[in-house]
Order: sequence, then C-alpha cells, then structure tokens
Amino acid sequence: MEFVSEQENKGIWRVKGSRIPKKRDMVAGIITPDRNREQEAYYLTPAARDAGTGLLNKRAWTEYTIEQLNRKDGQVRWLVIIDIDDFKHINDTYGHIFGDQVIRRVAEIMQELVGQRGVIGRFGGDEYVILLEKVETREQLKTLLKTIAKEFALAFDPKTHATASIGVSEYPVDGSEYEELMRKADKALYLAKEKGKNRHIIYEERLHGKLESDDMQNMAMAYAVSKEKKREVITKMITELCVSDVNSIVKKEERLQQIRSLFDLDGITIYSESGAQLVCRNGNYMVEVPDGRGLFEDEKYLALFGDDDNFIESNTLKLRSQDPAAFAVMQKQEIGAFLQCLCRKEGVPNVIVNFDVFNRNRKWSDEDITLLTILGHCIGNLLNYSE
Repeated sequence: MEFVSEQENKGIWRVKGSRIPKKRDMVAGIITPDRNREQEAYYLTPAARDAGTGLLNKRAWTEYTIEQLNRKDGQVRWLVIIDIDDFKHINDTYGHIFGDQVIRRVAEIMQELVGQRGVIGRFGGDEYVILLEKVETREQLKTLLKTIAKEFALAFDPKTHATASIGVSEYPVDGSEYEELMRKADKALYLAKEKGKNRHIIYEERLHGKLESDDMQNMAMAYAVSKEKKREVITKMITELCVSDVNSIVKKEERLQQIRSLFDLDGITIYSESGAQLVCRNGNYMVEVPDGRGLFEDEKYLALFGDDDNFIESNTLKLRSQDPAAFAVMQKQEIGAFLQCLCRKEGVPNVIVNFDVFNRNRKWSDEDITLLTILGHCIGNLLNYSE
C-alpha cells in the first residue's frame, strides 16, 4: 500500500512499504520524495516554445518525438524536415525584418494545415520539423505536402519566390530509432535541394540507397560543392568564349557534354540566322532535327518569351493550349521540359539556345536558371556578333 501526500512548500512525498498497525488512525512506513511527479516533461513547459514562432523548440520536439517512437506500437508516423529555399537570399534582398515575417508566416501555414495530425517544431533558422501521427497513408501524406507547398506559393508575392524543400522518412518502415529516421529524412531533404528545390521527397531505400555512416556529411558537401562547381565551370566557359570565340564551346563535343552533365540536361540545340542555321545539336535526340525557321516565324511562340528573352518550362504539356504547333514539335522530339534563351540582332529574333530535358518534367532551380541564362545569352550574342 502507498499514498501520496502534498504539502505547501514541502514538495510531494510518497509513502513506500507502509502497513496499517492495529491503531487505525496511524500509518507506518518510509517517506521519500516523489521524484517522478516532480519532473514534468520539458515539452509541456513554457520554456519549450520557440520565441519567434510559438512552435516547439528543437529540444522539446526531439524529446516528444523520441517519447512517441519509444512506444514501439507500430503506428505509422512520418518524420518531416522542411527547409525554406534560398532563405539567405530573401534576407539579403528584403532585409531581416521581412525574413522574420516569412519565418512566422510559414509556421502559421503549417499549424493551420497540420492541425491535430502532428506536432511541429522549429530547429532554428529556416528549418522546421513535423512528427505526423495521424496521417495513415502515403497518398494522404502527399496531399498534405502538396497543399503546404501550394499555400507557401500563395502566401507571398511571386517576386519573393518563397518555396520550401521537404524530406520525409517513415516509422517503422525506415527504422524505429530517432537518429536513423532523422538521417533518412535529412538525406531526402538534400536530394530535394539537389534536384532543384521546391519539392518533397519521401525516402525509399530502393530509390535512394542505403544510408551509410557518413552519408549525410557527404551529401551536404556534395550539394555545396555542386553549386560552386557549376559557377566555376560556367565562369571559365564564359572567359573562354570571350578570349577565344564561340566555337570553343558550340563546336566542342566535350564542352557541350560537360554542360549537359553538370546541369542534368539531355540535349542542347542552337539555331542562328533566324532558324536557318543549325549551330549545334548535342544529345540523343530521337528524331531528325526540325526546321528551326518555324519557331522564329511563330509569333504566338515568340510571345511566350519574357521581357528577359527567356522561356522556361517545367512541363511541355502546358504548351498544348498556349501554342499547339510548338507543342507538336516538342512532343515529336520527346522534350519534357526546357530552358530557352532568345537573342536578337538589331531587335529581330536571330538566335535561340535550347537546353532540353527528355521524357520528364523538370523543376528548374534558381541557381540553374541563372547560370544557364548567362551562358545561353553569352553564346547567342557572340553568334550574332560573329555573323
């Protein structure tokens, strides 16, 4: 038998190993402090909240998540890591006050959409985490993540371009321990960043490989190195173009293949002289080269280029309603996505540089758009100059 006694200013005490003697109004036993009842879970305390967003802080979310995983009940749970894309650029461009507003608004959107289905935490900076406990199927998960991405896009001015990359792991399929699940979600996040950002990836060993002990460190380094590598290579190519001539790139098979490999492209096609001249066509295109003059004569198609003379499409199916003739050309060549740079000569469209992707969609990252645009216009302008 035991009972608990609580006295003001004296804490909580528990009587252990007690017995009731013949005198019924007495209890005999050993009295010790009830340490377990004195210690409230940290995630339930006011200190557990992040000051900037009101979400659980890193320690509190981690403590709660480990506690739930330790139940070992087999219930499906998803560990989600969300990272705002290019947040440093947002801070540098619009200021830290606006950056803080983005942080808070993103937190509000997730709270509204996740609701009672999970617990959200902020790991610091622009990174958030969610333990989803009431999302049973992968289809439900995908719907939720797509809705979050859509709401992010609607919440800010398009010029701000606030998007997020998301990595996910599944309990108990991907493991039962916190560290393993977090590392797999983190790997999925890095893959999402590497593939162009503004997307979610759900970890699958079959698709993404086993997780090695130093995998995350290598992934992080590879992502950082890949960005620097692209910048370094494009800078050297532009210098080479300026010092030599445009043929040092467009007539060099190894240079074109290097560009394709670096940016995960399937083909590069360049027309000059308003489509009359095929400058180069590098890649395993499945059909014969089309007559480029048709594109330059298609006013509807040329109108799709922006003020910066770029036309970027992640899914060529969108062309079906915009320009059926151009769509037919793309479909015949099995082009699924493209980035095109139009260069004018004395105000007249004269060169188009096409960076193509076959039979798949492609979400172009800001980094790739910037570098390919610089390279494409540099090539196009030099071709105009050399004619």
